[in-house]
Amino acid sequence: MLWRRSSPARATTNSEFLEVGSCRKSSGTAHARRAADDLARHGDGYLGWPETAPVDALIISCAPDHGPPALLDQLKDGGRMIIPLGESGDQTLSLLRKRGHTLQQDAALPLRFVPMTGTGANC
Repeated sequence: MLWRRSSPARATTNSEFLEVGSCRKSSGTAHARRAADDLARHGDGYLGWPETAPVDALIISCAPDHGPPALLDQLKDGGRMIIPLGESGDQTLSLLRKRGHTLQQDAALPLRFVPMTGTGANC
């Protein structure tokens, strides 16, 4: 999963990208570099990274059957989440937009992703 958060300290891009993954193995030097800069961590995808909230955007690369409440709470007002939603075999890539306490969902296309696992899988 990737988080995008505005960051005045990064004048060139005005944002930083954070990563949460459930696999402890490093996926290469880019991941190792982000981990060294405290921009990546091992964790539960359902819980996200509350300490970094609020974030501008989330890109989710595994499919829960619903939008995880903890991730939705971590989006700032006006924030967006790209996420594959649905049961195995019947998933849709969706764009979720947070507007105050309202969530707008636009389905983009059918697809298949690996299921999201973690403590929130049963919530």
